[in-house]
Amino acid sequence: MAENKSSGFISFCAFAVSLTALGSSLYDGYQNRKHMRITQLPAMYVGWGINDINGLYITAENRGNGIAVIKRMIIKLDNKEIDSWDGVASVTRSKNPVFSMVWPGDYMRPSGDNIYRTLFSSKNYESHAIALAGLKRINVEICYCSVYDDCKITSFSESTEVSYSVCDKPSNLKLPDFFTGSQKL
Repeated sequence: MAENKSSGFISFCAFAVSLTALGSSLYDGYQNRKHMRITQLPAMYVGWGINDINGLYITAENRGNGIAVIKRMIIKLDNKEIDSWDGVASVTRSKNPVFSMVWPGDYMRPSGDNIYRTLFSSKNYESHAIALAGLKRINVEICYCSVYDDCKITSFSESTEVSYSVCDKPSNLKLPDFFTGSQKL
């Protein structure tokens, strides 16, 4: 009978130790994920500039530590969404601009790699003053998420945390005609 009592006690202790180990493992996994979310956050930056060497330009760059998964890009003129870079070219009075897009699904690596993407550039515009006045009417918003689905919208003026569903909505920005013509991002 004494053996049964000690055997039951040993079984209970083994069960308690295994529950403690399970709890400790779950807590450690939670803490590790929390740490990785913090250390792997992207921080997109959208900016513009104008100078004599590069001309007028709008760029996007990831200045964070993690990969940014681009969900959508929106171009606004006077706070109204427009569907192409033509509006930017007209208000800055740029001729023969060069532009690119940040495509949904694109990955922007952290800026430690010194990678930025020129979204719009032109060396042929009327004057700095006219181009600068036009740039002040433009806003480019990029909705992006981390690999952990922590999403933000960043623009020239601010960065705001949003839910994944906000970033998942399509924009009105058209793909260039040489790709598909009328599809929207």
